[in-house]
Amino acid sequence: MDSHTLLTLWILAAVGLCSCQDEFLLDGPLNRTVGGNVVFTLIHPPSTPPSKITWISPSNIEIITTLDHAEKIHPDYNGRISLNKTTASLELSNLTPNDTGEYTLDISINSVPQQAKTSLTVFVNISNVRAEADQNELVEFNSSVTLTCSASGTLPSFRWFNGSTNVTGSDRVLLGYSNLTILNVTRYDDGPFKCEASNMFSDHMSSDVYLTIHYGPDSAVFSVTPDASNYSSGSDITLSCSSESKPAARFQWALNGTFLGREGKEIVLENVQTSQSGAYSCWAYNSKTQRYKTSSPTTITVIVAPDPGVGVGGFPTWAIAVIVIAVLIVLVIPVILVLKKKGKICPPKSREAPAKDNSPMELNYADISHFQRKNVQRVDQGNGGNRETLYSGVRLPSSPAGPTSGQGPTYADINFQNNTAGMRATLGHGGNVGDQSTVYAAVKPKGQAPGPPRQVPDVTYAQVKK
Repeated sequence: MDSHTLLTLWILAAVGLCSCQDEFLLDGPLNRTVGGNVVFTLIHPPSTPPSKITWISPSNIEIITTLDHAEKIHPDYNGRISLNKTTASLELSNLTPNDTGEYTLDISINSVPQQAKTSLTVFVNISNVRAEADQNELVEFNSSVTLTCSASGTLPSFRWFNGSTNVTGSDRVLLGYSNLTILNVTRYDDGPFKCEASNMFSDHMSSDVYLTIHYGPDSAVFSVTPDASNYSSGSDITLSCSSESKPAARFQWALNGTFLGREGKEIVLENVQTSQSGAYSCWAYNSKTQRYKTSSPTTITVIVAPDPGVGVGGFPTWAIAVIVIAVLIVLVIPVILVLKKKGKICPPKSREAPAKDNSPMELNYADISHFQRKNVQRVDQGNGGNRETLYSGVRLPSSPAGPTSGQGPTYADINFQNNTAGMRATLGHGGNVGDQSTVYAAVKPKGQAPGPPRQVPDVTYAQVKK
């Protein structure tokens, strides 16, 4: 037999063996969780039941062996396995992490041995996830930090979050398998950071991690209260300084570049004098970052306060007061006298007699003078020539030419009633002298004084309005 024939036979044998081997492949790799079940099966089960079946564990223990109708099970697997002798599939229950590994199946069909392999991973659920930083206090732009995540469970993978945002890599942010490194931290890298650990069956989140990042002071802002261009000697001035800083900055104060030996965010200059004029500034200092900032100088000018006893033009205050009073006397009093003479102020009081008790208005007697003008008499009610006198025409039917000289007074009763326009007096007929609601007025010739009220039989009517 030549070499060519031998090579051909060898190739055919190899192809036949591979075809046979491919026919008995196990499904896998397989993944299950602790406490679960798994079934190892052949992708193409044998058409003829195997005469011999042997399953071997990752630790090389023969889990079960069958030969024809005989069967042998390892004690560690009693109650945990079930074998299908027709398909050679094996079910394994109550899985533990120790069941993880490679499983081997040996079978014999018509005295021809075959073998197949697969793998199983038994996953433990994720738990005990923890994140921590290699340092907690950092200085902005100067420090770097590495955070590490750890977890219990099988094959955990990790993700990092800053608050609710998933952290991704950048020039400053480096991501490893379970690590997060931040270079040259800023004040915004303070967190909270947390990591998520997960596998294909479970996941869990860590608690938050906060970083303390010291920064500042950014600047020093100077302010003065009250805000003015100049300040009088003897007054109080409040100086304030502020700066963005963590921890809070400490402040010192300087005048013309020389420290005053005073500290604090706010100081008060009491009873300032002209010698305290100058350029004030504040210095903000952060003990953690070892940085400081100074404010721009602010000039404060203190001037001499004027003497409170000296008035305008150098005159004493009392002298100015005397001059003002004298001017008021000279200018105001003549004006008052002129106005009084013209009746603009202090008008004369009307001559009204006290009203009777229970009368609706305090009006008693009125002088009513009359003169003849075509049977119409003009009635003058009031106070004898006062500009506030009210007038009403009174017609006297019994005396067309008016009363004769020396005629006694004629009487008429005046009834009053209230309305929205004021008090209206009605000069009526036949009033009763004893009626308390009636007030009498005398109608007399011009120049004759009124007589006592009396009742007359013939009375003319008139309305006297006020």
